[in-house]
Amino acid sequence: MYVFGKLNHDTGKFVTCTCNLVHNHDLNPQVSRHVVNYRHISEYFKTRLMLNDRAGISITRNFNTLVREVGGIDNLHFNGQDARNFINNERRKSRFRGDAKEVLNYFEGLKAQNPDFYYAVERDADNKPLNIFWSDARCRAMYKAFGDPSSFDSTFLSNMYQMPFCPFVGVNHHGITILYAAALISYEDTESFEWVFEKWIECMGRAPTILITDQCKAMEGAIKKVFPETKHRLCLWHILQNADKNLKDHPQFPQIDRDLRTLVNESITEEELQDMWDDFMEKYNLRHNKWLRGA
Repeated sequence: MYVFGKLNHDTGKFVTCTCNLVHNHDLNPQVSRHVVNYRHISEYFKTRLMLNDRAGISITRNFNTLVREVGGIDNLHFNGQDARNFINNERRKSRFRGDAKEVLNYFEGLKAQNPDFYYAVERDADNKPLNIFWSDARCRAMYKAFGDPSSFDSTFLSNMYQMPFCPFVGVNHHGITILYAAALISYEDTESFEWVFEKWIECMGRAPTILITDQCKAMEGAIKKVFPETKHRLCLWHILQNADKNLKDHPQFPQIDRDLRTLVNESITEEELQDMWDDFMEKYNLRHNKWLRGA
């Protein structure tokens, strides 16, 4: 089976020229285990991999031992790279447990120096840290002075532990971005966001009057539950990024992008924005666009 195509320079898209759907080999369902969607490491082999790793056996020798044990690589449902990824991920988790202890010791030291330093940790059933929230005395004081509106961003996948870094930020009287608090979370789900927002109230004494976030459904549910009186608004930058992603295939996208940015950045009143929005939807025949109707 093969497909040939060429680039259409007018549209910037590839166009299929020739397509031959006849297979040049016999189909063999037995090898489907090597396709990424079907590969997996069973609990037995996960245990074996980690036991060998803790014994100091290299990843390559570790994997080759399992290959010999089962009588060949065709009898495994994962490959060497899968084994390497699994071991490296488990190593990171192990290091995080040690690093987490150091972080908490550091926070304890900061609190001893200044009782107004605040931190909180949520742990799982094995007493491992799931979520961490903190704010120092200066940040808490700035929130009292400049706390509205506040912005909460969970889009920073910050480090080797794959834990999103979530800062609460605002703007001071000089127009400078300032930090109020921060959190590290294990999962971007409603439960994690609820915990963070509850600690925010515990730390700051009140919920923000206005909170700006990205378009995250899990976060939206947590805000409604923990900050029921807060006016929730979506970040303009994220809105425009989503517009680019969802409208980029429209044949008039360059003009749409230009006009959309004009109407959101230059409209002054709500009435003016609504009028410009109606003209925009009519001009590009977008009233039936699925994404815009759901936005």
